[in-house]
Amino acid sequence: MAQTCYSTPATECKSTYDLTKFEAAPPSGKAAGKAAYTWTYSYDSKSAISDWTVCQYTAIMPHKTNNKGEIEYSFSGGLLLHQVVPADSSVQPVVQINNKIASKNANVLYNRASLQVLSVGKTNKIVIPYADTIEVVWTNTQTVPAAQVDGFSLTFDRKSNSELAVFTIEHGGVIVWVIIGIVVFCLLCVGIIVWKKCFHKEGEAFYVDDAYARV
Repeated sequence: MAQTCYSTPATECKSTYDLTKFEAAPPSGKAAGKAAYTWTYSYDSKSAISDWTVCQYTAIMPHKTNNKGEIEYSFSGGLLLHQVVPADSSVQPVVQINNKIASKNANVLYNRASLQVLSVGKTNKIVIPYADTIEVVWTNTQTVPAAQVDGFSLTFDRKSNSELAVFTIEHGGVIVWVIIGIVVFCLLCVGIIVWKKCFHKEGEAFYVDDAYARV
């Protein structure tokens, strides 16, 4: 099963996720003749949405069953999550990224506030390097007027690892460059230590041998 949906009522919720299309699309939008896969969660109505309407979806990422009968999730590249919620909207989305690393759960949960605070720079987008399944739930604490129905959406874009890295560097702001600076500094320190431990000793050995020869 590629996706399950629970909604009240179902006709007011919409998802464009399709596992078959996800697997067929390339991880990069720069591939010739094919566009990178993207899907969206939103309302599917032209009229107002009654309060406390709940929409819930679980998107299952590409996977296969190994010889032990265990499900292994894997796909090249990663994802970029974009949240669009009007400031005066009562819609409250929750997104849970489910992962299993070394047989241990490594799940990440986002709500409306954290999707904004933890986004890369001012893009309102979250980088998701990997995922096994993605659970998306949203509800509205007040009636959503018909004019605001199209204002809410959660969009996932499949990107290659290099595209995600470039995106983070370009839009990450000062904090990204601070982290890069720290990493470069640490690498330089390691290089200096290795040079002193390895190459400098050879030089010292040469002078010791030379001193013995002179004696």
